[in-house]
This record gives sequence, C-alpha cells and structure tokens, in this order.
Amino acid sequence: MTQATRNYFDNKNSLVFGLKMKFCRVVRLQRSVGILAFFLCTIVLITLMSRESVIFNSIPHLSSVFISRSSHVSTQNGNTINLLSVDSLIEVTRNRSSKFTVDNQERNTLYNYTLTTSYVARTTKPYDVVINSYMRCGSSFTGQLLGFHPDVFYWYEPLWNYNSGVYYWGNNSICSRKMHIDVPNCRTVPPSQTQGIGKMHQVLKMIYTCTFDNLIPAVAEQMTPSYSGDVWSPYLQCRSAGHAGSICLKEMEQICRNSKHRVTKIVRLTVDNLEYILENFPNLKVIHLFRDPRAIINSRTTTKWYQLKESLSDNHRGIRLDADELCKRIMYDITSSINLKNKYPDRFAVIMYEDLQNNLERKAEILYNYLGLNVTSLKVKLETMAEISPEEHTEKIVRGSHSDWWRYRLSFSAVKAVDDICVKVYQSLGYTVYDDEDQLKNSNISAFNFQSQLLIENIYKTLKYDFNISQ
Repeated sequence: MTQATRNYFDNKNSLVFGLKMKFCRVVRLQRSVGILAFFLCTIVLITLMSRESVIFNSIPHLSSVFISRSSHVSTQNGNTINLLSVDSLIEVTRNRSSKFTVDNQERNTLYNYTLTTSYVARTTKPYDVVINSYMRCGSSFTGQLLGFHPDVFYWYEPLWNYNSGVYYWGNNSICSRKMHIDVPNCRTVPPSQTQGIGKMHQVLKMIYTCTFDNLIPAVAEQMTPSYSGDVWSPYLQCRSAGHAGSICLKEMEQICRNSKHRVTKIVRLTVDNLEYILENFPNLKVIHLFRDPRAIINSRTTTKWYQLKESLSDNHRGIRLDADELCKRIMYDITSSINLKNKYPDRFAVIMYEDLQNNLERKAEILYNYLGLNVTSLKVKLETMAEISPEEHTEKIVRGSHSDWWRYRLSFSAVKAVDDICVKVYQSLGYTVYDDEDQLKNSNISAFNFQSQLLIENIYKTLKYDFNISQ
C-alpha cells in the first residue's frame, strides 16, 4: 500500500471517528435532557397529584388519572353515570384506554375524589332546570339565584294563575288550602280533563320547547314578568305599547330559544308529577327544595295575603290545619323523591334551604356547576340580590337569619303545634325538636342535622336517597 493510500484511509478513519464522537456526544446530551425532562415531569405530576389530593389506593388496577373534558364512565351494568360536573372533569383510564367499567365501590371512590379536589371551574354542558317546592319555602329566592342570569330564560310560577290557590297531588287530584281538619281538601280530576295534570304537562312542554302559541289564556294573559328578571323587558315594553299578552309572548320565543338555559319555579306540583318533564327532556334537571316546616309556617304568618296567624285561644287551629296539609305533602314528596332519584340519579336532586343559606356563595357555586351555569358574575350577583316582593311581608327579620328567624318570632306553643303534626318530617329530613323554650332560643343548638346525602356539597356523589320514613 502506497503512502498516499495510507494517508487516504487514515484521514477517512479520522473523519468517521470524529463523526462517531460527535454522534455519541449528541446522544449523551439528548439522554441527559431526556432524563432531566423525565424527572421534571415526575416532580410536576407529584406536585399536582399532591395538591389535588388524588388518592386511588382503593382501586389498584387503575393506572393513571387525567383531568379532561369527559364527564361520564360506565358502570358494570352498562349505565352511564356523571362523575363530575365542575370546572374540569375527571377521566380515569386503564391501560391507556378512556373507556372502562367500574363497580359501585370504585365509583364511590371516584366521587370521593371529586370532593377532595380543590380545583373548581364550570361545567361545559348547560341544563334546563325546574325548581319545585312549596309556598314560602324559599323557592322565590332560589329561583332568583338560578334564574336571574344573563344565560337564562326564567319563568316565575307559570302555573300560578291557571288554577289559583291550588296544587296538583299525583296524577288525578287537585288540592286547595285546608280549612277544616275533617273535610277533605282534594278532589279527583282525571288527567285528560281541562283542569287535569295533563294540561299542566302541556304548559311545561311548551315552555321548555319555547313554543308559546297555544299557551292557555290563564298562562299567556296573566303573566308574572316582574318576578322573572330582566329577560322579560321586551315583553313589558310590548305590553306597555298596548298589545295583548299572547302577542307579546310570541315575541319572547326567540329569546327563549337563544338562551342557554330555560328555568321555571313551581310550587303547584307534587314531586311525582315532575317525572313527565324528566322523561321527555333529557337535558333537564329538577331541583326539589325542602325547608323546615316551622320556618315555612312562620313565613306564611308574616305574608299579608296568606292570612295565617297564631291563635292561642283555639290552640293555634289555623296553624295546625296548615301544618297538617304541608307535612302530609312533604312526606308524599319524600317518597316520590326516592323513586325519582333511583330513576334519574344525575338529573334529580333534593336540596335543603338551610344548607343552601349556610356558606351561600360556595353552595351557589356548586349548584351553578351542577347545572352548567356560568359562575363569572356570581359573587357580584349575591352582593346585589334584592328580595323580589318585600311589600308582601308584615314584618322584617330583626334577629337571626333567613334560616332560623322562626325560632325567635314564633311562640313556643305555636312551634309545638307544628311539632305535634310534623315530627315524621323532622325525623326524615333531620330537623331538631326542642323540649322547651330555652332550647328553642339557644342559638348554640342547631335546628337541623342533615344526612350527608342531602348536603349540596355531595350533590355529585349522592346517587340515591334513603330517608328514614319507617318511624
């Protein structure tokens, strides 16, 4: 081999060796960067998981947890359930698959996760809403809380004037205020008749489909727009111009359709009558509001048009009649709530007025998330909310809060008159019975001790109700 040939191969080998060395240095650098990136990612993941209190030791086969926009998983029986309807939604994956089955125990662990996480934002899916309750139960406040919203078309008491002063019990009875203890206050009316429950279902269907042409005159011509928020301003302007209610209502259809939510507040239907609306409107949720019967009675005694007063001379006969009617209906609704919750676990919810008022901003935020309402302006709303019709009351709260004012205003004898009739309601829902007036006035003794299944903070976790109604 000549010297020139040797020089050629020596130069070539040097070039190859140099390229190999450069390549190795690049590989080592990339490997170092990769290892560094791996450790950084690990630290970030551990920090996030620690911050969000993600604990899944009881579900050993789950391999990873992600925050995503998926809100449903499947149970072993094939049903789809909602895990979380807050800011971001949890998707738990196994073997890198977003679809898997979980049994009841695992599902409960997932729900427990949603209660330990501190990350909150709004859900991505808006729902229509029915707020159902009783007269003077706090439903107007709740309706204002959920209905006076820029994304909502709110209708206050659409059934108010159709059959004034009555409510529908089951599918074939219309009941009025009880005036005599031994005289029935309900009469049978078949659903298909003009005044039957079938007509009420039609009214609700028209409202939630935003088709107002065929609303009956009692609904179309005797509206409650002044109680339904700013969304009804065009209607009021139309009426001020001298047009008929039915014509002005027709102009509201497009506003209704353009709204993200349609919300109504109703006090004239027993809970079982809401199954029709749940069955026919899958994008609708029902909120049923309970409140201490003594607080309801107290509010009624301060309402000018209700005409209910304490009367020690006849052992509070009027209050006893009112309590008898109210608490029988509440017990009926408790049973119906169990059935509806079993059938629509993620679309029917009971809330307690006292629980809502306790840390109102936080509870309202949970409800907004549950219903898909934008929470942006909630804090300002709570600071500026005013009572809808303060002129209806003969007295204002001078002691206590909205939840316990009755304890300082009602006489102990009037409270006991309600207790004698409503004790089963107290036992089922978790209200306190006071032995004497000193206990009644003692603010350190709470008026309620609700089961966890009834708390708003557990609204996602609770899939069924187990009321204590056997006593």
